[in-house]
Amino acid sequence: MKLKLITTIDEVIHCRQTWDGVAGSRTFCRWDWLAQWLLSEVEDVTPAILVGMDDDDEWVGIAPFCVDETTPLFRKLRFIGSGHICTDYMGLIAKPGFEEEFTYSVADWMTVQLQPNGPLGRIDVVDLEGVWLEDERSKRLYDLLEASGFKSHTVELEGCWALDLPESWDALNKSLSKSLRRKTKKAVKRLGDEATEVLSSDNVDLEILWPIFVNLHQRRRQMLGQPGCFANPSIETFLKAAVTELSKDGKCELVIVQHDNQPLAAYLMFMDNNTAYMYQSGMDPDRVSLE
Repeated sequence: MKLKLITTIDEVIHCRQTWDGVAGSRTFCRWDWLAQWLLSEVEDVTPAILVGMDDDDEWVGIAPFCVDETTPLFRKLRFIGSGHICTDYMGLIAKPGFEEEFTYSVADWMTVQLQPNGPLGRIDVVDLEGVWLEDERSKRLYDLLEASGFKSHTVELEGCWALDLPESWDALNKSLSKSLRRKTKKAVKRLGDEATEVLSSDNVDLEILWPIFVNLHQRRRQMLGQPGCFANPSIETFLKAAVTELSKDGKCELVIVQHDNQPLAAYLMFMDNNTAYMYQSGMDPDRVSLE
């Protein structure tokens, strides 16, 4: 397998269709997510993307790396989209049938080229954050790097809930505990009437919903004594651009719940085949009694 190293923003900008041909349905691996992040962080990071190509020079694998120099005198190789954006399910991206070969190729390249006189210059640490622990490609990459002399240190970050949803609300409700069913019954009584309205980016302009979402998210975090992620302007710039593009392909949905014509809660979902990931949410802290 041939490997190509991409180190300029211009190259990243012009590879969208080719990139998504490898990423497929993996939303957090698609160009609209990762490249938009890279563009928003262009002053602090440099692309270091390894592309695997077959004999016909077709892309079959992507190692979405970048070099981070935000800490003075400390150069880090990390995944594009990691850090405060909190991208989940990070890892190597490969077309079916090329996963193992690409993983070996990337490990070989890192072993040989991550030297002070290599193409990326001095790299002090490789920080691969946001990786799914059950991803076989990531496990294989770690094993290969350790076998080549890399010293590893693993820290498990906070996890998240995964729920298999049944066909209907009634079926879901029946699967809940008695105490939780009592809560859902009260919730339906409080909110299951004409005073409650659901607005979705599927049928409402995103420009209308976005400031409502940001306000609800920030107010909820500030109620908890936190600054909220949108206190960082670069996060909002990135996220709005990514949401705008991914919504066009049905990969994203922003939902606002209104009650008595006032925004009550919001959630931002990303779609990947039959899975929906709730990335962010928000609520009106003055109406927590509605739960």
